[in-house]
Amino acid sequence: MLIAAILGLRPRASRRTASQLRHPMRIMPSPELDLSHIEELLSRSLGTTVSIADSEHVTPWSIWRCRLTAPSDGDTIPQSVIVKMLRDDPKGFRTDPRQIATERAALEFLEESAFASAPRLIASDLRDNLLVMEDLPSKQSLAELTEEAGAERSVAGRRAFARAIGDLHALSAGREAIFYGRQTRYCAAAPEADRLPVLGHRWGETSQRLAELGLAPNGRVAAELATLHDVLAGDDPEHRKLVVLTNGDPEPNNFLVEGDHGWIIDFEFAGYRHALTNLAWVNVPGPMWLTVADPYAETLETDYRKAAADVSPGLADDRVFGQGMAAAGFASAFRALNRFPVLDERPQGHRSRPQLVSILESAAATADRHRSFAQLAAWTRLLADHLRRRWADADLDLATIPSYTRR
Repeated sequence: MLIAAILGLRPRASRRTASQLRHPMRIMPSPELDLSHIEELLSRSLGTTVSIADSEHVTPWSIWRCRLTAPSDGDTIPQSVIVKMLRDDPKGFRTDPRQIATERAALEFLEESAFASAPRLIASDLRDNLLVMEDLPSKQSLAELTEEAGAERSVAGRRAFARAIGDLHALSAGREAIFYGRQTRYCAAAPEADRLPVLGHRWGETSQRLAELGLAPNGRVAAELATLHDVLAGDDPEHRKLVVLTNGDPEPNNFLVEGDHGWIIDFEFAGYRHALTNLAWVNVPGPMWLTVADPYAETLETDYRKAAADVSPGLADDRVFGQGMAAAGFASAFRALNRFPVLDERPQGHRSRPQLVSILESAAATADRHRSFAQLAAWTRLLADHLRRRWADADLDLATIPSYTRR
């Protein structure tokens, strides 16, 4: 779990505003884009005078696509670039300048490592909290493809995502000091904070609430919960070797896909964490989905293990791999459980309620499949059963709901 300070810094206002496109999602406030400043950055970086022909705001993010022109036909420049800035969000989310600095460090680290499945950084200005990156060929995320095409027709994209994550882990394993050395050039680095707390900042409150409901994790369940923490925090020697670079938000919405390959994006929260936290999406619904139940889950895990074979012998050990996959699923589920008080106040019929049931039961099923954390799996099912009784609208037959149904 990433710890990021929220500073609420407002980027500099600009003279020219990019056009906004209509988008079905809620549009968050964004800083304005100074196109002349972007032209100056690009001209210095590309070694020729560059002009921006037009631009569009890629809503709802603080991202713009700028189409470029060069002064002569002899100059070779990209047709377009992506400009990314901090959000100007009154709720204080994604407004920490370290996010832009961290993404710069990560993209430079990956380019030096010859990692092909991430955008190339072209220019940056940390004083104005902006990055200029290559405009990737694909404009569709894996999440969008999966939602539109369904689980069966989008499996090639999911396999590409699993392989890309494996490639990222293989090249970053054992190079933690190099990455954090790069990051400290631009902002403060906190390697240990990147990995803790495993169960979320509010787990203490959640534990107290569970105790009030008579559902406290006692005895062997508590012991397995402690083991889970040791596994994902890197305190267990076998799993410490599986700490690798992740973008910090390894979900299908952060993978742009084209056929059987694609690109990982959004490295604002990059840091070294347990490798298998990057695969929780294979088995456990993320923020978008009501269900996952991916029929190709084992195939995706195998694709990842083949790509990441150089990370650690532990990935070839079914016991170590299974323990890590189960732990990652439970950690994702328990962080979602931290939202219980919010969900409990929501009106009947809100789909976040059955989603939480689905998340808990999916984590338990993952542990069963990998024959790991048996007591924790049984306890997690008790939690899900309690929520089914507490929320009648959440007592659904999830087996009848197709894989990757949107929440």
